[in-house]
Amino acid sequence: MSALVVAYCGRDFAWHDNELVTLSVDGCRVAWPNRLRPVSAVHSVTVDGQPYTDFTVTLAGLALTGRPAAEVTVTVSYGYHQVPGDVQAVVLSEALYKFNAEPGVSQEQIGDLLTDYSMSVPTLSRDAKKTLRRYRPLIRTVAL
Repeated sequence: MSALVVAYCGRDFAWHDNELVTLSVDGCRVAWPNRLRPVSAVHSVTVDGQPYTDFTVTLAGLALTGRPAAEVTVTVSYGYHQVPGDVQAVVLSEALYKFNAEPGVSQEQIGDLLTDYSMSVPTLSRDAKKTLRRYRPLIRTVAL
């Protein structure tokens, strides 16, 4: 998987089975961070090292009933068994574009003056970002 795609989307597109993660509790809710999506199964939840069974699994995370805690430890299976096709296509098309790009003049030197025209930071194309948008974290506003 391309490091650019992983960094842009905030997830690695791998399958993680029975992974132990510690998550913050907001009131009585635990939101799934983008890196854990999609969640396939919650195997156990512990609070302060003790099993906790008074919860409901939702698409957004966990809804805790009973006493709230600052954080919970969750054993969870998440991710993708196979990298989604549109992500594979983006990685391949970006690599093909970079490989086939005509380098042209990337640097010139006249005496002691050296000018570098190459890109210093590799980036994804606008089309690649548009395709990957659905895998990025959602940005929402909160009315105060």
